[in-house]
Amino acid sequence: MAGRLRGTGCVLSIMEERPHLVPMDNDASYPPSRRAWLMLLALSAAAACLLWLPLDLNARKGLALLVFIGLLWLTEALPLPVILTAGAAGCAAAGL
Repeated sequence: MAGRLRGTGCVLSIMEERPHLVPMDNDASYPPSRRAWLMLLALSAAAACLLWLPLDLNARKGLALLVFIGLLWLTEALPLPVILTAGAAGCAAAGL
């Protein structure tokens, strides 16, 4: 690797050779309107799990919370610390 970088060892030269390795800014990944739609999608999927699944109440609460947090995590609609805090708060509010 040092031979390809011509002995510079500089991080900037690595990023110049491989621009696809430049870290992305997670806060600018989606515009606010798309984030709102993704959050609405996650909320409606969680509400559907809570209302229409033929399970007992605690199982529906847990599954709805899992779907909500999972969809937010997969779509990266919010930063990860916010999602984790929402999960913890949701567990406490649901009594799980």
